[in-house]
Amino acid sequence: MKKIVSIIENLPILYGIGVILIYGLSLAEFSLAIMHLFPFENIFINTFRIILGVSYVVNILWGFIIWVIYTLLFHLAAILLGGHATFKRTLFATSYPYIIPACMLFVGILLLDNVPQLNIGITEELLNQNSTILLIKNLISYSFIFYYLSVVVLVRHIYKINYIKSLATVFIPVLFIWLITQLFRWI
Repeated sequence: MKKIVSIIENLPILYGIGVILIYGLSLAEFSLAIMHLFPFENIFINTFRIILGVSYVVNILWGFIIWVIYTLLFHLAAILLGGHATFKRTLFATSYPYIIPACMLFVGILLLDNVPQLNIGITEELLNQNSTILLIKNLISYSFIFYYLSVVVLVRHIYKINYIKSLATVFIPVLFIWLITQLFRWI
């Protein structure tokens, strides 16, 4: 594993940024494909195009923002648990595992071609009733498990901490963000 981490750390920085750009683009394309499942575009043609354009750019930027925020949280947690490394080193190393969810987003986009357009209604209920969309949701969600496990290994070797601390370094920030999202669901 140490050799793999060493190879990842020695890859050019632009490769890591390219992976995050691919992730952001796949996120934007997936969001666009989901939006096209609803007949809004037939009702609000010009407004819908503006919303899609803004949404597309925001989703690409969101990919970069997520990357930086999560890496910052992983870095702070690793430092608190006794690790020693620079944020920059961690930032670029954690970009490469994003290829896993990016690939699952592309698979999701391909699978969405088989989903018929949905009626206007309660969006979450409509999406949860479709078995293809549930499959896509699971594929994307489970792909992040492999992303987080990859980050655990990277953090272990970059910060020179044991696997328990490395697991806590990743688990605690993810749990914290999940709890915050659940809090906002209740509001």
